[in-house]
Amino acid sequence: MLACPDRVRRHGGGGGIPRRPPHGADAGWYRPCRLARLLFDGTHALPPVIGPHPLPSGDVFPEGTGETRTVVYRTDAGGLSRTRRPGVTEYFEVDLTERRLELDETESSLRATGTAVWRVSDPLQAVAQPGAESFPELIREAVRGRLRHLASTYPDAVAGSRASLAPLRPEDVPGCTVRCELRIMRARA
Repeated sequence: MLACPDRVRRHGGGGGIPRRPPHGADAGWYRPCRLARLLFDGTHALPPVIGPHPLPSGDVFPEGTGETRTVVYRTDAGGLSRTRRPGVTEYFEVDLTERRLELDETESSLRATGTAVWRVSDPLQAVAQPGAESFPELIREAVRGRLRHLASTYPDAVAGSRASLAPLRPEDVPGCTVRCELRIMRARA
């Protein structure tokens, strides 16, 4: 079942599902085929930023609520906005839900294992980030960078519960908030 606002249903085709706009198969808001697989079997993990998609004409496009998903619009000039305004031709869908990333990273003489919990916290910055689908790799690289810094600054640091990495900064993964629970230990030679 696909829920959609009454104004979308009135402009849609039969069965209450909106008609497909004339933009081809790559436009996104009317494509429930990805949603079913994501919700029911858990095998299809969508990237946090999907798009750009051509913007359907008219005012039947639903606005993002900003709770679990939101929409970012792009103008012909490349400007980004959270609200639809004149000159907007494309949009991106942004997933705001928390995601978990299991980490096992080794750098220099140290190894970090544990979990990073992350989510998009600034949709505009996340969309502007080139290669937004690579957020997990940006997190891994930031953790490896912290391990390099810890190993070079404190070469004789005691690994284990007393060794800790500095928190990831907002510029490490632009547009995302990340918190890590890691255990630091010496890497085996």
